[in-house]
Amino acid sequence: MLHSVRNVNIDEPQSTSVNGERKKMKPIAQFPKSIVTLFCLLMLLDHTWAGAIIRVERDTSTWLPYKMPDLRKLKGTALDMSFLLDAPAGKHGFLTVKNGKFFFEDGTEARFWGGNIFAEANFPTHKEAEALAERIALTGANIVRMHHLDVVAPWTDFIVRKNLWGGQSPAGTRVFDRDMLDRFDYLVHCFKKRGIYVFLSHLSSRKIMPGDGIPEPADSLEDIYAGLKIEGEFDEFLIGLQQEHLKNLLTHKNPYTGLALANDPVLALTEIINEDSLLFLGMGSGFSTNSDYYKRMLQGQFNDWLARKYGTREALAKAWEPKDGTGKGLGEEESPEKKNVVFNYRFTYDSRTRHDPAWSRGRNLDMYAFLCDTQQKYYGRMYEFLRGIGVRCPITGSNHWISDLADLHLNAKLDYIDRHQYYAHPHGTYNYVEGQSISPAAPMVKSDSLGSIGGLAERRVYGVPYTVSEWHNCLPNPYRAEGPLFMAAYACLQDWHPMQYAYLAFVDYHPQVINSFMVLYDPAHMNMLPAAALLFHRRDVREATSGYFERIAAGDIMDQGFTAKRNSRVALLGKYGLMFDDVAEEPAFSDKELLQQASDATKQAYESVTGEIRWDLEQGLLTVNTPRTQAVVGFTQGQPVVLMNVIIDVENDFGVVAISALEGQSIKDAK
Repeated sequence: MLHSVRNVNIDEPQSTSVNGERKKMKPIAQFPKSIVTLFCLLMLLDHTWAGAIIRVERDTSTWLPYKMPDLRKLKGTALDMSFLLDAPAGKHGFLTVKNGKFFFEDGTEARFWGGNIFAEANFPTHKEAEALAERIALTGANIVRMHHLDVVAPWTDFIVRKNLWGGQSPAGTRVFDRDMLDRFDYLVHCFKKRGIYVFLSHLSSRKIMPGDGIPEPADSLEDIYAGLKIEGEFDEFLIGLQQEHLKNLLTHKNPYTGLALANDPVLALTEIINEDSLLFLGMGSGFSTNSDYYKRMLQGQFNDWLARKYGTREALAKAWEPKDGTGKGLGEEESPEKKNVVFNYRFTYDSRTRHDPAWSRGRNLDMYAFLCDTQQKYYGRMYEFLRGIGVRCPITGSNHWISDLADLHLNAKLDYIDRHQYYAHPHGTYNYVEGQSISPAAPMVKSDSLGSIGGLAERRVYGVPYTVSEWHNCLPNPYRAEGPLFMAAYACLQDWHPMQYAYLAFVDYHPQVINSFMVLYDPAHMNMLPAAALLFHRRDVREATSGYFERIAAGDIMDQGFTAKRNSRVALLGKYGLMFDDVAEEPAFSDKELLQQASDATKQAYESVTGEIRWDLEQGLLTVNTPRTQAVVGFTQGQPVVLMNVIIDVENDFGVVAISALEGQSIKDAK
């Protein structure tokens, strides 16, 4: 599969290609035999893997089965990256935030590279927990996001057998199952022992059950979407359930660590609610209020908000008066005192179209402002509650794929920003079976949108740390092996903290069909993770010291007619993101020369300010060229790629190759 990776011999002049012409080149340095070479090449139409991935008919008689490596055989080999971890987790004290970065209490800077486990994987037996922590440590992950602890119904193509309350469809979700809690505690203990920190995602898929004592009418119970999206941010009863759950989970003493999780520095990060925002209201797919009960509750709170803001009906009517004669202001019969002022907001991806032409501009803006204030109040209450029960780690609000300025601004007022980003997310089903599809089914290395890198860059906020608690280049994309090196390289340049979704959902899973997200069963990712972890933890790509952040004035945040310029191609050169004036007062990166370079429509090749990453979008080729890691990702067009100490010659149409020195300061000097 890999036709040639040349050892550069000092006795033999090498041949390379310059402008398509073969040239003799001077010897570089000998390629030491002990250097680990990590390969993952995905075959295209005329090769084995693409036959599997794009479902064209192939003779499979010569195919090789992929078997999970034996942990006992991997440990201690060049593929064992556990030496990168600083065990036990928590040895440097609690995680803190200072000057937009993560630091431990003793002053050690903290950088996180890891992944997620979700659903049943959070509840292994003790023996399975030891093996799982060991396997994750082997990949070089120093953080795991423990996600979807609260799945209670069939989900992501699997039947749920384990959760905090025991199993599928429990009578209620207010009392933990003792065995499941014990399994969770022991897994945290195993992670801590191996130097793996915990990112707790406590509210992801919880469904309120009849036994939870909900006081509302029956139709309201069905209205509450899994994960308490939307209603969970404004219903007092649901907020109370969240606080009860957090207190029970975080303040009970773990018998294996001797500490409550709230008081244990292994807990590095937590979020208030997964993938939610009140600003998504009306988007559908759970982001809606459907019952009369919740519609009345939200409208009542809106009327109370109007009464506090304006005081009198006359002042409200004046503020909502159509300025241009279009749209409806305050109706003759509407009054906050009667709680009959209609609330009718609907999310659209383009913020400019959220101005419903049926309403005046003032009315539209107040509906939007009410949701922002309500979300900020919810975040504030939950934040103070977490601090009140002893939680000391950094806290964020939520995380998702939307670039809404107001939502980013609300989260930036907490401790850090967290976002999610996928490239070629599967549709229809999360299993690789007939009927599954992705969009785009194309390589990220040729993506004009810059794929995950572009999407993440435009949602980074200056002055607060930035985590990426979910990212993935998913099956069935045949180019997905490009993901780990892309993420590791640009996370170093940008100072991001990435966590891949997801290592696995079931510890005892023996797949006949692979799930699109379970990394530990996908050789395309597993073969590249050691090289990516090395690159990230050692900072083989240096952090950029220049860049450009778009300044967002306070008045622009709430102006739905305002659109930030957002040129994420700056992120291929130096640091990039947004800057809110009230979040960070000190001067941000403002290199207008980088902005100008990124704005050049004719430019297709971008080299980082460190000189270590080069991305040619037209050719579809990424190169990483540092003393200790040298790599190619993409399409070499049949030409050898000459890097600092190696020449990589890939005859396949597409390939991902990384050469990493396991010791010393360079490939040249490694023994």
